[in-house]
Amino acid sequence: MKIQSVVKKKKQYLGTTFEANSQIPAILIGQIGKNFYNDYNLLITGEDIFDLPLHQVIEVNRVIGGRIVYLECENNDKLKSFYTERGFDLYTDDDNNPIFTNTGLIIFMKAMKNLKIDNSINRKRKHAIQAKK
Repeated sequence: MKIQSVVKKKKQYLGTTFEANSQIPAILIGQIGKNFYNDYNLLITGEDIFDLPLHQVIEVNRVIGGRIVYLECENNDKLKSFYTERGFDLYTDDDNNPIFTNTGLIIFMKAMKNLKIDNSINRKRKHAIQAKK
């Protein structure tokens, strides 16, 4: 990931003293989504879907390393809330404005050292499958 204008706070977050326009080791999470057709969204929660790639990120990090995990998403309040609630921070410039990718997406990131997953087998689902009659 290429670091743009980085303030001291971000340097602490990233655990680095790299200067602007430097490259740091990072793992990108690709597209994640739910299928709302025919109530398929009731089969699994967004949290459960999001845990799947996080498990893979942890495994990849053990093999190749990296300082952060990041993802790109649309500038949408629901998505921003979803990722923020999971401990990801919006990547911003020095004036706290979101930094957009060249495709118009915003970036959320989290330090690898802060990446944790709820492995509880008994995690309660927010949605239940409803039998159709």
